[in-house]
Amino acid sequence: DAVASLARLYIHLGFGAEARDLLRGLPAEVADADILRDLAHLVDTPEPRPEARFAKMTGCAGEVALWAVLATPELSAEMAIDTAAVRRSFSGLPLPLRRHLGPALVQRFLAIGDDDTAQSLRDAIGRAPGDHGPGLGVIDAELAMAAAEPARAGATLAQLATGNAPGSAEALALFVEAQLDAGLPIDAATADNVVALAFEHRGTPLGARLSRLEALGLAATERFDAAFAVRDRLADTAEAETTAALTEELLSLLAGAADDAAFLARVFREEAWRGGRMSADLRLGLAGRLLASGFPDAALAALPAAERSNASELKLQAEAHLALGDARAALRAIAGQEGPEAARLRGMALARLGDHRAARAAFDAAAEGAAAARSAWLAGDWEAAAERRDGPMAAIASRLADRDPGRPETAAGDPAPATADAIDDTEPADGPLARAQSLLGQGAEIRQMIDSLIAETALPETR
Repeated sequence: DAVASLARLYIHLGFGAEARDLLRGLPAEVADADILRDLAHLVDTPEPRPEARFAKMTGCAGEVALWAVLATPELSAEMAIDTAAVRRSFSGLPLPLRRHLGPALVQRFLAIGDDDTAQSLRDAIGRAPGDHGPGLGVIDAELAMAAAEPARAGATLAQLATGNAPGSAEALALFVEAQLDAGLPIDAATADNVVALAFEHRGTPLGARLSRLEALGLAATERFDAAFAVRDRLADTAEAETTAALTEELLSLLAGAADDAAFLARVFREEAWRGGRMSADLRLGLAGRLLASGFPDAALAALPAAERSNASELKLQAEAHLALGDARAALRAIAGQEGPEAARLRGMALARLGDHRAARAAFDAAAEGAAAARSAWLAGDWEAAAERRDGPMAAIASRLADRDPGRPETAAGDPAPATADAIDDTEPADGPLARAQSLLGQGAEIRQMIDSLIAETALPETR
């Protein structure tokens, strides 16, 4: 009983580490020792402890609701939470514990959009007399950000982040996060402060958070090698999930902001993006940059297998296959896909395979008029070419269509014997001189058409 009473006193005073050492170091069998250890952990560092026996009791009406909320890694709006019990229990805590636990508790309720409970918890601290330190300022800044007042939040955090009091590191982390989210630069003094505090808190969740911000700040100023070096250093102390999440964030910045030289110098030194293991947006961003940079094989490596790909990824795969000269693979990639972009890619693949009639139909579906006209011309479909061309090309296609009457075939597949009408149904009937004059006129017209075509398609002279 004495050991249990002393452990509870330690917890009351906020000495969580001492309470755990006491329970671990003395051989006494203490009732509900596991609950006391969990409370000691949450008091010492208000980080979630989902394995706590009371973690699933957020809907209970007693004091346990408060501790259950703190022990839950992520609250959701659908969870049963007795917020009235949480408020009562929080108000009944000693003021130092309210100051210590308040920021983490407020963050959890703001994350699920319960601003009223968050404000009530803040007031349970603010109405007490005395200097509440930077913790209350951090809470006020979080409430300001939740109320879409970033200027007020930034001013508060900038002032708090420059101190050395408990809570300053948390304020600095919030301030840098707000700056990065707004796309604003991080000044040199703030960046140095982040580096120093990340080192000071290394091996803790706050240290990992600060290291992440250090890396993101470096990447935001296009110092990607230094940013990935921070990621490598963080991997020595942080959990694999934390490092993987930071890798994805850095790759996203690399794909979206780096120039071509910086992008190519860094991306091939990373392996995490291969095999389509990144998020869908990042996969598309990386594959698009790699394809645009002339690396279609690497673009394919950034995408998942076809059966796990979405429509945008399948189209990008088709483009990469076309760049590699594999038209059949491109057709397989977009098989069954609809829409103008899929039709355009299908037309390109069919044209590569020499099926110009099918390519013309695909380009028509994609509203790609010039490509459809070219495919019609290559297919020898003169009527379609004449409809889709203008100028001398249309005139030539029209003349060729007139000379190709589409005669029926015999049973053997050979053209039926031509009749005089089929050969020329406009032959002049008034003698050799008239016929010669007609031929001369036709020749002059054809020469004019050819001259126009050459003038239209000629390359500029080079010297």
